[in-house]
Amino acid sequence: MSSKNVAVIGAGPSGLVTTRWMKTEGHKVKTYEASSDVGGLWRYTDDPKAHSSAYTNLKTNTTKHDTQFSEFPMPKEFPNNPHNTQVLSYLEKFTDHFHLRDNIQFNTKVVQVSPVSKNTKDGEEGEEDGWIVVVEKEGKKESHHFDAVAVCNGRTWNPVHIPVEGQESFEGEQIHSHNYRKPTIADGKRVLIRGVGISGYDILSDICLHSSAKELIICTRRNKLIMKGTQSLVPGGPPITMKPRLIRLSGLSATFEDETESEVDLIIHCTGYKYGFPFLDEGVVEIEENPSRVALYQHVFSLCFLFSVIIFFVLFCLFLFCSNNLI
Repeated sequence: MSSKNVAVIGAGPSGLVTTRWMKTEGHKVKTYEASSDVGGLWRYTDDPKAHSSAYTNLKTNTTKHDTQFSEFPMPKEFPNNPHNTQVLSYLEKFTDHFHLRDNIQFNTKVVQVSPVSKNTKDGEEGEEDGWIVVVEKEGKKESHHFDAVAVCNGRTWNPVHIPVEGQESFEGEQIHSHNYRKPTIADGKRVLIRGVGISGYDILSDICLHSSAKELIICTRRNKLIMKGTQSLVPGGPPITMKPRLIRLSGLSATFEDETESEVDLIIHCTGYKYGFPFLDEGVVEIEENPSRVALYQHVFSLCFLFSVIIFFVLFCLFLFCSNNLI
């Protein structure tokens, strides 16, 4: 294969490994990263509005042997489930070991990706040939042409919000798990965790182990029973009660599908994430809702451009790295 000019969007785990192998195969690679450094999800910040959804006690729920890149093992001294700071350190060392920083343009947001045509005459479109990538840095926009584009922007930046009756009138505090940072947010509070996916389980355990919450309630819309009655995960920890789907909020009162009610001060909506590619022209890729899925051949290539210009999506690393520490 002849050398191609390749744009990589994102310098998290997926973007880094894509950059590394595009270089290895002899392609000219330019990677655009919106933040100031590599790491993606694993670059923790106290800012709850940041792109990353990492929190202080986040660990992987895959072992280091399953999480590491095959050609670059994690250090032997790392625990079986590395902490987010260790994963970030590993990704930084991977970046430096393979000299990837020279290929990465930081603080640069990709704002538009469009297929372009060649042999355009008299207003008639010819054969599609590559992509125009528009980027913005320090308020200035630039356009660049590439033969191929690798989309590696993850999805844990794009939370799913499932409305519930009376939500706007709730008098307590509400956040999505994307904005959760420290378990002390639950100190002295009656906390409702809405959702029993990976984030719900992990935040539940984090609050139990590292806060002085008064009470914990966890509810699920799929009637998934994980415990009976009221229990505590740790000696002296807050009592935990399992509830069915949340159907209504009023004041500080939460009403569930079985018509029971509980008073809560804080709701953490652990309702998941969805794929989003706001920079892609319409028609480049099909996104299915409920659940959020992308129509890709072999989980990589857009079905809309399977036999024409090259655009591919590296999403698998996302599932290896966007994991939390299960109970």
